Amino acid sequence: MGAVWHLGGYVKRVIVLVVAVLLIAGVFAANQVVIKTNDPVSLLTEISAQPALLYFWVGKLYFHMQKYNQSLLMFEKAAQINPRFAPALYNKGVVLYTQGDYSGAEHAFTEAVDTDPSYDRAFYSIGLLYFELLEYDKAIFYFGSSVQLQDTNANYHFDLAQSYVARFRSDGTGGDYADLEAALTHQSVPRVLRS
Repeated sequence: MGAVWHLGGYVKRVIVLVVAVLLIAGVFAANQVVIKTNDPVSLLTEISAQPALLYFWVGKLYFHMQKYNQSLLMFEKAAQINPRFAPALYNKGVVLYTQGDYSGAEHAFTEAVDTDPSYDRAFYSIGLLYFELLEYDKAIFYFGSSVQLQDTNANYHFDLAQSYVARFRSDGTGGDYADLEAALTHQSVPRVLRS
């Protein structure tokens, strides 16, 4: 009976390990991180050889489990180990944004952009933050930057257009129609929104 129970515990650990590897692989794929292997053991070896990556993926798992404080600690640890690891800084910002700490989120997103000026998602997230704070000119700048970096992302284009519209509507005088018309015919706005 004890051997069967022990085998059951072993099987449970293997199942948990396989699920963890699949989750990590899914998060890698979702974040467009290049994985050099399909072998779960090699994947774990690759991750464990880079402590910042290990903390990063544990942080992603905590985030998906909605354990935001633990997630934040993991991203901070990853950034402490590798200060040039823009995804850790970006995801720290995502956690802070989720918790309502907009100032902290802005700082983390800006650090990610400073670390990697081609990180379009960080620019986009800063735009979202400013849009939520009703600072439409800043939102337009950051959404526009994200569009310039990744012009095939429809969300970036849509939120840029929405920022122009929101700025137009928020003007107490009714706004400048010519400014709105120029915004909607801008080359960065998808054709569908221009018609």
